[in-house]
Amino acid sequence: GRDGGNVLKGSCRTYNGYDLYELMNSVKDSFLEFGGHKGAGGFSIALENLPALEQGLSKALSNFESREESSLGSIPISISEINENLWKTIAQFSPFGTGNEKPVFKIVNAPIRSIRQFGKANEHLELTLGSGIKAISFFSSLSTYSLLPSSTSCTLHANLEKSYFRNYPELRLRIVDIVTNDS
Repeated sequence: GRDGGNVLKGSCRTYNGYDLYELMNSVKDSFLEFGGHKGAGGFSIALENLPALEQGLSKALSNFESREESSLGSIPISISEINENLWKTIAQFSPFGTGNEKPVFKIVNAPIRSIRQFGKANEHLELTLGSGIKAISFFSSLSTYSLLPSSTSCTLHANLEKSYFRNYPELRLRIVDIVTNDS
């Protein structure tokens, strides 16, 4: 909320195991005051410092990401578990947005049946997995995820979503990240 015109106050919670206090501390020059702990925090900031804070945070986050690779907060599942029941379970937690992120599932050794680019300019990537379920990533190609045309399996981090393309409801995975098994 805003008060006093030029001061913004906010509170924040963390997800995916980021240490929030450490993150705020790394951009402390932008805040008027801040406090909290690993999981939650609060702050006040002068309105004119907002752009600097956003820059500082995105820079700090990119440093964090590299350390946090392993804990994407993904939920391990097998391909056979991707079905309507799982979708119904997820749907109970919607709507998703800030503070209620879509769950990311991790499928280890997902068998890749086929890979294709689609879209008007072939700008999107689609993997068909062993069970016939499709995993898509918009504005991506094999090289985005260091996949090879010959890749036969990968570890997939993805959201589950329902596509209603041509009014045909179909469960599919929206790729968040792919870790190749080729290396």
